[in-house]
Amino acid sequence: MQTQKKQASVDALFEAVAANEKKMRAELSKSGKLTARARLEALFDEQSFTEIGAFNSRTAGNPADSDRIVAGYGAVDGRLVFAFSQEFSQELGAFGEAAAKKICSLYELAVKKGSPIIAMLDSNGAKLEEDVSLFASYGKVIKKAAESSGVIPQIAVVCGVCSGALALFAGNCDFIIACENNSSMFLNSPAKIKSLNKAREDFSTAYDTAANGISAITCSNEDQAIFSAKKLLSLLPSNNEDGAPNYDQSDDVNRKTACFSSADTSIAFDAASVIADLADSGDVFELYSDFAPELKTGFITLGGQSCGFIANDPTVSGGKLTANACKKAARMVDFCNLFDITVINLINTEGFDAENEANGNLITPASELALAYSLCEAPVITLVVGKAYGSAFTALASKELGADVVFALPYAEISILSPETGVSFLWNDKFADVKDAISGRNELIAKWRQDNTSPVAAASCGLIDDIIRPEEARQRLISAVYMLNK
Repeated sequence: MQTQKKQASVDALFEAVAANEKKMRAELSKSGKLTARARLEALFDEQSFTEIGAFNSRTAGNPADSDRIVAGYGAVDGRLVFAFSQEFSQELGAFGEAAAKKICSLYELAVKKGSPIIAMLDSNGAKLEEDVSLFASYGKVIKKAAESSGVIPQIAVVCGVCSGALALFAGNCDFIIACENNSSMFLNSPAKIKSLNKAREDFSTAYDTAANGISAITCSNEDQAIFSAKKLLSLLPSNNEDGAPNYDQSDDVNRKTACFSSADTSIAFDAASVIADLADSGDVFELYSDFAPELKTGFITLGGQSCGFIANDPTVSGGKLTANACKKAARMVDFCNLFDITVINLINTEGFDAENEANGNLITPASELALAYSLCEAPVITLVVGKAYGSAFTALASKELGADVVFALPYAEISILSPETGVSFLWNDKFADVKDAISGRNELIAKWRQDNTSPVAAASCGLIDDIIRPEEARQRLISAVYMLNK
């Protein structure tokens, strides 16, 4: 009889929890938001989620009320993943000591099992009743994220407000995904920032975080954000010892590349088209697309092997390396290095952006980019598809700086100076007998391009391993990926 009473009591508790969840879902759906549990259901494979600390931190001491945070583990496409989600409908997701303990416990399990962690953030801030002791709780959570950096992948999905110390936590994650409709990230009050700078009307919004390189992906709603998190996970290893994922795929590894159909070097190869043509089945997962668009980064698979890519986009400011482009590329190299993911460089740039340097500090981010490549122990493969002028070649494509294999297309232009600069500095005397200065200058530039930018010269002194046929680009890259990951 006593056992039956206990069972009935627990059953009633579960029914009350389910009823409360149903009520919260109805309320939140009006604002396009999901409950903490609904997010976790969308993330994990069906019926695979197991909650930890299920009845910790219940509000008002009532176990039937929902947590301000739900945490646990389960399978995502059959792979073990840990996750937590904040519950906005309970005290606006107020963060407190109990929530911090739950997150820290989750991190300890994730690191122990060598599995990724996903944080779904949606809180208006601190639980004010806890006063200054809350600083310790925030500090513990931030430190857990910092200690786990480079050990397991960490993805933060910003579903609502992510402010103050929780923004610091999110910034310590490897990637941030923002929801267009509700996300907001900031350290200081948006009202205060806007009062100080009228131009920052979009401050803290998903648009703002994307434009400033804070969030890697922007999605229209939480369902899409969770889908993107799952897609990103599929391209990452579970930890820093597993190595990049390798999948069976149907795309022919010997498929001819069509994107380099023109040998006219005056035509800039669109980076998006090049990457899609090289990737298995044209599947490209781009990151930070709204930040430094003159350079693209993200993930693709080549012959089934997950790879990170870094590609100049000559259709945007000539693909020049700006300070932000250097930061973006260095961030990608650093991440791939931590998790032993092959880096594919697709080089087509006129060099470092002089105008950008004239308006600020370019040396520091450029040096950080060079440092990232110099310290990278993950495989690095470079293909020069167009222009590679000056020290930009050294920073992005150099074997001496760490590239394992360097290829170039026949019409790649590799030169210590751009043709225009070379003619101005070194062939200025040739203008003496030229009647039509403009026509004469153009002829000299064309001659410099023909005589001094050929990849043959670079190959002859060991800078290039091979000059490859354009249609063989995919095949040769995959061959190098296989070789370096054997």
